[in-house]
Amino acid sequence: MWQTSEGDRTLAGDEATFICNAIDSLIDRLLERFSIPDQMQDPDGWQWDFKVGISQFDALTPHQQISLLHCVA
Repeated sequence: MWQTSEGDRTLAGDEATFICNAIDSLIDRLLERFSIPDQMQDPDGWQWDFKVGISQFDALTPHQQISLLHCVA
């Protein structure tokens, strides 16, 4: 549920299913990063090209991105 200028907003039905599937797909992509041994060795020096186009989200580490997606879900 989100607070909006028009009151609380809760997703339901197909809309909720769509968002859940989108979050699940994003988390799958983020988890792929942990299957790359070199990047697991050096978590502070990770480099990869996965971007969603939201600069604040893209600037986070994969751990932070997964945590944020969990909070949103």
